[in-house]
Amino acid sequence: MKGLLLNQYYSNEKSIKGSLILSFVITTILLLLPYKQTLRLAAFLPFAIMVSPVLEGLKLEAMSGWNKFLITLPLKRSRVIQSYYLFFSILLCMGFCVGILSFMLADFFAKDVLTESALMSVLKGLGMTLIMGGVIFPLTYHVGVEKAEKIMTISTVASLGILVFSGWLYEETIGSAIMNHFPRVHPDFPFSILFLGISLMMFIASYVVSIRIYEQKEF
Repeated sequence: MKGLLLNQYYSNEKSIKGSLILSFVITTILLLLPYKQTLRLAAFLPFAIMVSPVLEGLKLEAMSGWNKFLITLPLKRSRVIQSYYLFFSILLCMGFCVGILSFMLADFFAKDVLTESALMSVLKGLGMTLIMGGVIFPLTYHVGVEKAEKIMTISTVASLGILVFSGWLYEETIGSAIMNHFPRVHPDFPFSILFLGISLMMFIASYVVSIRIYEQKEF
């Protein structure tokens, strides 16, 4: 497992470093702009940018033939999938750290940036990225990395659609009841936690699906 993770890191080292710088700079600039609408985008971008090397890495492995060589090694195919999901999770954590640092820096200069509402947006951004990962991996193994751009578009639309639908469903069902029982809690906090939980379950479910697809795949 350690060898697989190190291989993915060194294969994507330049992309990861570039993503770190890019996500930090863009997120900080967005937070310093005098528009409240940029907050949601700034809460999502660090995660999305940081995990982008994963899909790029899959494309490079397919082009070089490494993915075919990998299955000849004395490794279970489930281990290969596990390494990709773990690597994705590590990059996601890095995106979270970058996002928090950007919010702290912007708050130092502009004030009132690192608020409860900002934290809720970060939780939603994290949830959306988990859904994207949950869509990207099984689709990539099923249809191939040649359609990476379409897969990325589908995953982005899916994550946004699930966020909107779950928000509507929450308001129509238990939203009012929760706020009546916990009036002092930030109105967006319960939904943000629930959405993150749903996203995590979808990510775990996609891990199981990806293993099954990969084990049956013929290269």
